[in-house]
Amino acid sequence: KVPMEKPPNSNQSLSVAVGGDSSFGQFDDSVDLTEEQKQHFVQEGYLLVKQVVPEELVEAALGAINAALCNPGGNVDTGDDNTEFCPGLGKSDAILNLVKHSAVW
Repeated sequence: KVPMEKPPNSNQSLSVAVGGDSSFGQFDDSVDLTEEQKQHFVQEGYLLVKQVVPEELVEAALGAINAALCNPGGNVDTGDDNTEFCPGLGKSDAILNLVKHSAVW
């Protein structure tokens, strides 16, 4: 069952100020990150945070993706030498719940 409210730690977020050179790389002190994680974020622009999304949400999203790929229309030739996979799936509850009902939100 998917929780219908935000988790207690949903207000925790990582923020990097990008306004000016003197403020670049300032982190929200409420987020516990190692110096290595901070450095990686500044250099690469992302962090890998393990187990932040509950397994049941991941399984639901994977199920929706697999079902969409198997359905007719699961991939669409856009006509410009590109193929769109699972059109519209990004707005589905199974995908949006990955963010809305996890510590990511």
